[in-house]
Amino acid sequence: SLWGPGPDTSLPLTALIGFKEYSGDPETMNNLNERIFQELFKTKKWRLVERQRVDAILREKAFQEAGGCEASCADSIGGLLGAKTLIVPGLDRIDGISHLSLREVDASSGEVLRLSEAETDEPLSGSSKRLVRLAVARLVGDPSAPPTDSGAISVTTEPPSSVWIDGEKVGTSPLTVSVWPGTHRVAVTPGLARPAQSDPPAPAPDFEAGTILAFHATSRHNSREEHPIDSPRGHRSEAARGFAPPASSHTPQKTEAKKDDASAAIVAGAVVAAVGVGLLVAAASMPDSVWKETWRDVRVKTADTQQVVFRKEPNGSKQGLGVIAILGMILGLGLVLMAASSKQ
Repeated sequence: SLWGPGPDTSLPLTALIGFKEYSGDPETMNNLNERIFQELFKTKKWRLVERQRVDAILREKAFQEAGGCEASCADSIGGLLGAKTLIVPGLDRIDGISHLSLREVDASSGEVLRLSEAETDEPLSGSSKRLVRLAVARLVGDPSAPPTDSGAISVTTEPPSSVWIDGEKVGTSPLTVSVWPGTHRVAVTPGLARPAQSDPPAPAPDFEAGTILAFHATSRHNSREEHPIDSPRGHRSEAARGFAPPASSHTPQKTEAKKDDASAAIVAGAVVAAVGVGLLVAAASMPDSVWKETWRDVRVKTADTQQVVFRKEPNGSKQGLGVIAILGMILGLGLVLMAASSKQ
């Protein structure tokens, strides 16, 4: 052949029939049927009758207004098209789930030779390609096709660790867990179920302007009564005139105050140093490495496997806390030494 090897005549001739009585968008259904035709052709399991010829025969013979056919008319269509088998698709959507089925029917007897099914909860506009591939792969018995429509999450951690999915412990990594399509929370620490939705707090009640003004006026009035500026005889009090007793310059009192300040500084320094020691002990008990992230929300599609990897990294908090602890110890000891020298 000028354009390459010709068709393998040893393969059976089959025809893809249109969908029967589906109320969906005609363009969407036509695109879906075209995807099925392409995927059937890629398998190299059949020789396919051109779609336009199949549609023309069905319209001419009026087997069905939409171009579909039940298994009971397979012998009539098979004779007109010269096909040994027919591929009959079916599609329905119930409770948000699209269900696609493919049946291979013997054109002479109407017997169903093979049947495959696939489902998805996603809109067909974005999932039709994957849905058709899955249904066709199951029809031809492809061993690589997922056996169920549920998805899976494959978790790997470095180092190996226990794994929780949606709040339940599922095992130790590495592992693969089957899940329903949807969003799932994967975690390497317990107690990380999806946070509950909380209602926003009620707004605080507004205060009336009259209440604020009355409170302000009352406060000022009480202030004047309790702290009068003028004495009953019209003279300012000693406190109002800024009277204060003269500071004493007695040397023994200054010495005692200085000693008291030094003692307080020694106590403060000792406390700071003790806190530094406590922080150093806490830092020593912290792990050398921590998880870079402890949980992740994963969106799983129909018959899809999502890979999730968790890794540990050096614990920066431990190093930072250790530095703060050492600085606290140095500062505390410095305060103690300075206060002790000044006390002498």
